[in-house]
Amino acid sequence: MWNDFHAYWFQSPQKVPTYFITYEDLLSNPKPALIGLVKFLLGVDTLENTQAMKDIETILGEGKTVKSVYKPRSGKINANKKLYSKA
Repeated sequence: MWNDFHAYWFQSPQKVPTYFITYEDLLSNPKPALIGLVKFLLGVDTLENTQAMKDIETILGEGKTVKSVYKPRSGKINANKKLYSKA
């Protein structure tokens, strides 16, 4: 099934534009990963002097000592199970 799924994207006669980005790239080197993604989405060669570039820098906390990655909230397994019926 997965082979057919990927074959559709790679061999589709519609030539669907596809951009691959990995979670690891976003964690290890987020700025180039985000720049590449936004350039692809906007269909441009550069983001220099654009609002998109300013937004990326704001999101990444450029010029600040903020460097955080998403951290899931702590919780208990099945803590809300009592809220659901068995049906």
